[in-house]
Amino acid sequence: DLAEAIALGHDLGHTPFGHAGERALNSICPLGFRHNEQSLRTVDCLEKDGQGLNLTYEVRDGILNHQTDGKPQTLEGKIVRLSDKIAYIHHDMDDAIRGQILTEDDVPAQIKDVLGSTCGERLDCFIHDLVTNSMARNDICMSPEVDDAMKKLRQFMFVHVYQNPRAKGEEGKAEGIIETLYTYYLNHIDLLPQFLLRQLDEGEYRERIVCDHISSMTDRFVLAQYEERKGRRRMYYPDELVEEVREKNDIVDVISGYVRLKKQGNNYFGLCPFHNEKSPSFSVSQNKQMFHCFGCGAGGNVYTFVMQYENYTFPEAVGFLAGRAGVTLPEVSYDEEARKKENRRARILELNKAAAKFYYFMLRSPQGTFGMEYLKNRALSDETINRFGLGCSSKYSDELLKYLRKQGYSDELMRDLSTMMKKTVYMINSGIVSCSRFRILITG
Repeated sequence: DLAEAIALGHDLGHTPFGHAGERALNSICPLGFRHNEQSLRTVDCLEKDGQGLNLTYEVRDGILNHQTDGKPQTLEGKIVRLSDKIAYIHHDMDDAIRGQILTEDDVPAQIKDVLGSTCGERLDCFIHDLVTNSMARNDICMSPEVDDAMKKLRQFMFVHVYQNPRAKGEEGKAEGIIETLYTYYLNHIDLLPQFLLRQLDEGEYRERIVCDHISSMTDRFVLAQYEERKGRRRMYYPDELVEEVREKNDIVDVISGYVRLKKQGNNYFGLCPFHNEKSPSFSVSQNKQMFHCFGCGAGGNVYTFVMQYENYTFPEAVGFLAGRAGVTLPEVSYDEEARKKENRRARILELNKAAAKFYYFMLRSPQGTFGMEYLKNRALSDETINRFGLGCSSKYSDELLKYLRKQGYSDELMRDLSTMMKKTVYMINSGIVSCSRFRILITG
């Protein structure tokens, strides 16, 4: 439980665009910014509308000291710290290969001889070595040979990936976006959510609550806010350009980033990401550049998959795949009305996520005891409940609305959500009431 609690909280303070966003905030904010400290601040001061969570010293210590130079006081904290390093290297290497920044052949032989020649082999080596070497010890550590190979791999990544001109160029753009929004919100502090403004009234620095606001955003929401400030956004693209982007994104390569595929004959098969199944019925054809699920009927090309999986619009899917393939897209100016509409859509998406978060934690609170008992009686395990993001609503019809108002969402925006999702909220005497009472909800 302690390891899980630390793992769930250790990266809550990460900014949009990962470490590039962190560097930007640390550079421009006079108070400084480190994501591990922000993670601790999130659970201490920002969760539950600014009340914070009642966590133990051991959980807080593990969250604060999970970074490379940290020294957690518990074995569970050390597990999370090393697991974070392993995951960091594994995903960055995988992304670099998919982004064609490097290939497996570029990895030095002395590293491959120890760790393996693929991402899967390296991950398997790290985990088995960590478990084997830590047995019967009052410590969590790797063997000297694997630890040395991991350090060499990190150094290789710094030279060939993190300092690669292509990657650094994209990081520069990300840092510029974060710095622009930081300056904007510092000068428009009234746009921040009410629970952050309350902290300002209680004596917190403006710079700190602006960092709180930006670090809690998703990449997509940051981009939407930035484009609104700039008055420009990618829009519609010529057919020739759309086709060029599609041709440069092999469907097997793209889907392999989301689904574990195994080749059987001419096609690849895996578990469908769009419905729950135990036997693979999800087929991907490299020759046809199409996918199809024989279980739920989902199917289409690489654009269809990205749109369905990531909940992207078509222009967003084109932008995502173009960035992945290194294709530069033209920017088209929006008129004022279109920009407002797109920004409102981004706000509604964030509102929907906030509502999902509310229901998720409600199930795990004393008020959600009835829901948890119901799920347990239906023989659902904790793993299944968490995997599908199950939540619940209480007997009070206005609890969600009160929560969303505290988060700074307007009644007008909630009415827009009501129009889009007719069974979420309804109107009574010009007020807004949630129609989900005593219900189990899927929030994931």
